[in-house]
Amino acid sequence: MTQVVPGGPAEKAGIEQGDVIVKFDGNSVESSSQLRNLVAGTNPGSTVDVTLLRNGKEMERSMTVGDLSKAQKEVQMQVGDQLLGVSVEKVTPQIAKEMGLSKAAGVVITGVAPGSPAEQVGLTKGDIIYRVGNTEVNDPKEFSTYIAQAAKEGRVLLLVRDTQSGNVGYLIVPLQ
Repeated sequence: MTQVVPGGPAEKAGIEQGDVIVKFDGNSVESSSQLRNLVAGTNPGSTVDVTLLRNGKEMERSMTVGDLSKAQKEVQMQVGDQLLGVSVEKVTPQIAKEMGLSKAAGVVITGVAPGSPAEQVGLTKGDIIYRVGNTEVNDPKEFSTYIAQAAKEGRVLLLVRDTQSGNVGYLIVPLQ
């Protein structure tokens, strides 16, 4: 899981950020979009068995499915920022290791909205944002707050690691 909503069904079932769900209610899971579809096709309140991998070990969990539309709204309010047009998540030690980074720091871009200021300046999925202005950022909620503050000035300065080249540098992004 890239993100577990606090107090949500996954957290209540003991599923943690970084777990990889490989089976949901007896169905093999090949992608996050397939998992979303499986969850969406399950009646809220139903209890299902989930098979996951955590640190290379397979585990079984039982969870009660919540209302997906409500959960999606909660996640959208917590992740990313409409002003910049990105969704982000915390760089965990596991993500840092996968990306070949020496330490877990910053937030990683998990999505870029088409036509957004982020897309216009070339930000892409996998880029890591270390600073908003002169402030280090390591949490999606902090990130959104800092972007909203910067929007008052019409632009934001970001310290970014480009996922393609590995280069780190500052980028000024105009905000409407």
